[in-house]
Amino acid sequence: MGDTRALFDHLTSRKEGHWEGVNFIAGEELDDVRMRTLLSLPTRMVGWDTSPMDKLFPDTSTPGAIEFLVQRLGEEGVEYYYVNTEGYPYARYAFRFEPRSVGRG
Repeated sequence: MGDTRALFDHLTSRKEGHWEGVNFIAGEELDDVRMRTLLSLPTRMVGWDTSPMDKLFPDTSTPGAIEFLVQRLGEEGVEYYYVNTEGYPYARYAFRFEPRSVGRG
């Protein structure tokens, strides 16, 4: 997958200390191209008690990847985040979204 940061730069929060502080973008605000792109990113599952500033993205886990679909797992369900690490081991830029079905494109 190529570099898709330009599709999402305007939606992200920068260097948030808590997942709750990250921008929320409703699924209907994301067109099919953006949603399809989000759902095709490398996936990382993280625990509910993590922080976007934790070292969640070591270099060796997905070589060359800087964009991820993060699934934050908790007892009450899953939250979904777009994360752009810019090569750092933490979520440098992120937003939360609700996934939705999209047609094939």
